[in-house]
Amino acid sequence: MSSFLESYELLKKSIPVPALIQDAFSENCDFSDYMFQSKDCMYCFDCFGLERGMYCTVGWGKDLVDCQDIIRSELCYECLECRDSYGCTYVFASERCRDCHFSNLLVSCSDCFGCVGLTHKQYCIFNKQYSKEDYLKEIEKLKKEDPDKIKQRLLELERSIPHPAST
Repeated sequence: MSSFLESYELLKKSIPVPALIQDAFSENCDFSDYMFQSKDCMYCFDCFGLERGMYCTVGWGKDLVDCQDIIRSELCYECLECRDSYGCTYVFASERCRDCHFSNLLVSCSDCFGCVGLTHKQYCIFNKQYSKEDYLKEIEKLKKEDPDKIKQRLLELERSIPHPAST
């Protein structure tokens, strides 16, 4: 006589399980699972309304690569927990940002690089305000720097600035 758990395990193994779950409105989503109303995605999981995404988890937007928990955003790379953003790279826990890079905890910012905890700012580099012309010159220099050094500077800045316990 078998125990309940053994019988239950046999029952679980006897029921077929779908390999991938995608709704009828998703198209061309290869190697992706839990895709809903998405198209042209690859290696994505649990996305809704995602177009041209790669390596995304919980995504909703267009042209997202290697992002997680990103909603209503476009042209983003390596972003995490972002909302309503455009053209951002390496941004964490930010919303309504445009063309921000290597930054954390931003709200309604544009053209910021290496910034932490800013709201409604533009043309800032490592939380220092620049004119548009000076910003563009500095960005050209920073593009040539090693990304690991930039991340290290960002980490140092992040440690020196108070931020909320939760976002």
